[in-house]
Amino acid sequence: MDRLPGLTKNELTSYIRATLMPHGLWSQSAENLLLGTCAQESNMGKYVVQMGGGPAIGVFQMEPATYKTILNECDILRKKPIRLPLNCNVLIYDMSAAIMATRLKYCMVPKALPDANRIYELAEYWKKYYNTELGKGTISEFMENYKLYIGV
Repeated sequence: MDRLPGLTKNELTSYIRATLMPHGLWSQSAENLLLGTCAQESNMGKYVVQMGGGPAIGVFQMEPATYKTILNECDILRKKPIRLPLNCNVLIYDMSAAIMATRLKYCMVPKALPDANRIYELAEYWKKYYNTELGKGTISEFMENYKLYIGV
């Protein structure tokens, strides 16, 4: 398992805005959801390889199969000039690619993003559409990590 020092909220916020705004994919709800996802999945970037030997990688702990689904099925990739490399290992070292892939994963959800300031609803959204019922993460963990790393 690779352990890094991690990111601050302000650093990740800057990366998120720089990555998403030029493509019209930024909103405060999207930003807060991505901040929470990173806080929950990797303790703000401290881990880029899944603990326990699982397949998830990068600060958002995305699985290669999910990345492949995004590349093959995300309509936004066909409509906007967004380029993501074919090799999912980019998620480990390219913050912009990791942010874009995670945002596109959430864009593929038919349900609108929750209100930016409703942390419980962001946690529910993350659990249902990102971590899924099969994932080990919980809504309460997401909320604890959000409070710890992002603040309320």
